[in-house]
Amino acid sequence: MLTIESLSKSYGEHRPRSGDGEAEGEGAAPERVNAVDAVSLEIQAGELFTLLGPSGCGKTTTLRSIAGLERPDRGRILLGERVLFDGSSGVSVPANKRGLGMVFQSYAIWPHMTVFQNASFPLDVLPRRKRPAKAEIRARVERVLEVTELSSFADRRATKLSGGQQQRLALARALATQPDVMLLDEPLSNLDAKLRETMRFELTRLQRELGLTTIYVTHDQTEALAMSSRIAVLNEGRVEQVGRPRDVYTRPQSRFVAEFIGTSNFIAGRVGERVGELVRIETAATPVWSAAGAATPAQGSEVLLAIRPESLRVAAASSTEPLAAGAATRNEWPATVVSQAFLGDSIDYVLAAGPTELRARCNPSVALAPGAPAHVAVDPADVLVMPAA
Repeated sequence: MLTIESLSKSYGEHRPRSGDGEAEGEGAAPERVNAVDAVSLEIQAGELFTLLGPSGCGKTTTLRSIAGLERPDRGRILLGERVLFDGSSGVSVPANKRGLGMVFQSYAIWPHMTVFQNASFPLDVLPRRKRPAKAEIRARVERVLEVTELSSFADRRATKLSGGQQQRLALARALATQPDVMLLDEPLSNLDAKLRETMRFELTRLQRELGLTTIYVTHDQTEALAMSSRIAVLNEGRVEQVGRPRDVYTRPQSRFVAEFIGTSNFIAGRVGERVGELVRIETAATPVWSAAGAATPAQGSEVLLAIRPESLRVAAASSTEPLAAGAATRNEWPATVVSQAFLGDSIDYVLAAGPTELRARCNPSVALAPGAPAHVAVDPADVLVMPAA
């Protein structure tokens, strides 16, 4: 298990200069930017743990701190019982002695070597007592080259590869070492869409087969949801939420998480009465019922509702088919189609339900033109209630 405790890292930043070229606040200490702010995480052995967030959220700085390429200001990093970094005692194990594998956003491959030589090099230079037999090295390298679709390029110079192929070679080299922990910094960023999708599944399969503990950095929500055992969503150096992909997607704990992962409709409201397992939320347009239960703030509290577009059901106003049954009929309203976008496997609608606009994602069989009257419904179980703050 890899443990991160209260990890913090800040950088100095000069104050902006005034129009006459003089530094504002001359003589004052430089401003500090908190790239990582008291991050604490536990990564279990054998899981693929993703650090997800927008550019500048601290995910790469966290990864580089684990690798030993950045020295944090405070905190601890432990691999099992082994201390890799401890800010209070001054312990900082050098990067080359941590036993970790890393794939960078840049390829960092050796241009004078062939593809096979690049992939085998980290194994070839191990001390003799740790170095696998030549047959095992060849078997490992051939396997990872096959997985990364580079087998046919084994004897080609690395400089003769395309950018995407070089990215795959960097990944193959890290996989061949079978490190205690593998660190991946957006390793699929330079691949085309089709190959990127293939590599997601291949990388996940290989990671699970080898039982490699993997920390994966990405800003791609789809990638994180498809590959991860668990996800940590970072924002401005802090951890917003940690959980399994389905839990993070269906039960975001903040507006930032709900907005960053997928798309949500947000509606401001106030907590009203409770009826059995349901809670009535008063909104500007109409009451909305939620099955949030005990997690709902106290009556009278200002809240924010989040509803995923795919949770909304849409039908023509003339349709005789019921949109909902049972408790779900409480959340059914007339609406008007504002716009629609055909996406192939789905249609996105923007609907006006009174003063509220809702985005819905539906099966292409539901075909409504802009201006058409419609009905829209959502199950109370799919209405998430969060504090307004």
